[in-house]
Amino acid sequence: MRGIRKTDDFVVLERERKFDGSIVSIDAQRFRLPTGVECTHDVLSLPDVVSIVPLLPAVDERGARVVVLEQLRNSVEGFLHEIPAGCIEEGEGPLACARRELQEETGYTASSWTPLATRLTIPGLSNQRMHYFLAEDLELRESSLEDSECLEVREIPLRELAEEILIGPTGEPRVVDAKTHIGILDAALLRLDASELEEIRSRGIAAAANRNRKETT
Repeated sequence: MRGIRKTDDFVVLERERKFDGSIVSIDAQRFRLPTGVECTHDVLSLPDVVSIVPLLPAVDERGARVVVLEQLRNSVEGFLHEIPAGCIEEGEGPLACARRELQEETGYTASSWTPLATRLTIPGLSNQRMHYFLAEDLELRESSLEDSECLEVREIPLRELAEEILIGPTGEPRVVDAKTHIGILDAALLRLDASELEEIRSRGIAAAANRNRKETT
């Protein structure tokens, strides 16, 4: 993966499997640092994943809309607003997975796909990669949710979500999921006008300065 500087001075000495699950496994990895120090850390083995920002055209002055899932996550015992995402299956490429997950979770297919980036999700624990895509020219068909999925499909203006992330929410925050935060900002940089981005940036700077003043008084 680009962006990783390899070194022969880092040596993995031993890996011992501690746990095998349906999606995640855990190894105890013993390694030697370039400084000569030996350490043992837990390493998670996770499948690579995709995230999709599905974009619908504007129907009013609020602009283009993002198809967002309000999805129940048992880990936080509540609903989160998220962009569609899922695990890449064996023998499946990132784009094929993105196409499948988009339709399964939202019912939409897309005829225009733009790769946004590939990023490590939790490099302190895993080498799992997440591939981000922008999906456009959407057509609504049928979803096919798994029994374990509990979600509702929403449409929220892209600019509204970008403002919430960069300026701050006026009420309860909706975007607290990291992949959604990243995907929305990537899409905003590509699809919002320069004047819109500059306005959001200026308001974000002012909002941050105001928060800093409150914290220091």
